[in-house]
Amino acid sequence: MKRLLIGLVKGYQHYISPLTPPSCRYHPTCSHYMVQAIEKHGAIKGTTMGLARIMRCHPFTDGGFDTVPEYFTVKRNPADLDRQTYERVEALDEIEQLLTVYHEKLNIRSEAVTLKQAAAELVSLKACPLDKISTEQLAELVSEEVGAISDWELYRVVHDKRSEAYFSQVAPGPLDQIWDPGAIGLLINEELGIYESNSVELLVDVIRQYGVTERDIQARSDRLFDYLYVLRETDI
Repeated sequence: MKRLLIGLVKGYQHYISPLTPPSCRYHPTCSHYMVQAIEKHGAIKGTTMGLARIMRCHPFTDGGFDTVPEYFTVKRNPADLDRQTYERVEALDEIEQLLTVYHEKLNIRSEAVTLKQAAAELVSLKACPLDKISTEQLAELVSEEVGAISDWELYRVVHDKRSEAYFSQVAPGPLDQIWDPGAIGLLINEELGIYESNSVELLVDVIRQYGVTERDIQARSDRLFDYLYVLRETDI
């Protein structure tokens, strides 16, 4: 029962969540919280805690850090850890756990690459200047909450033999309003280290190709944590 519930949540994370804009007000996200709660407290208590978290995650809450406590509760974690405490303590513990599980799956590179470089190793990209796109379309693509429009770069994936497999499953979304239906786009913000695409498979493959360096592993860097997190979320 426990494995089944976790599998359902991970299925949501892998196939459904990437198709919708980020909306969770807490860290970790509600789906991540649900998995942790089930693993720590069992199917019934963990699911109850996860559902309670979803109910308190709404536009009128302040959000913030809300980790799964060691004891069963449907209330917000009273420890109320701030970001600095979380990053120094819990993130390091989580990195060690994830490294143990996914060490053999790490893509270790001799030198760090950018997200664009990682994507270009998989598919051919054609730049699409954002100043050629209407204000309404830009508002659909880029939220003001995640940096200025000038920090983003938009690319169209060239449909050829290298990219053929990605075109079999293209999710509907704002990119459809810019190009013909069925086209694949890649929106990148190198400064924040985040990106978006209407191909879920390409999203996953880019971060796997992005990889980590030996220095990231030794320093337990943010890049390593983000990479391990993606490996876990897509390991179904």
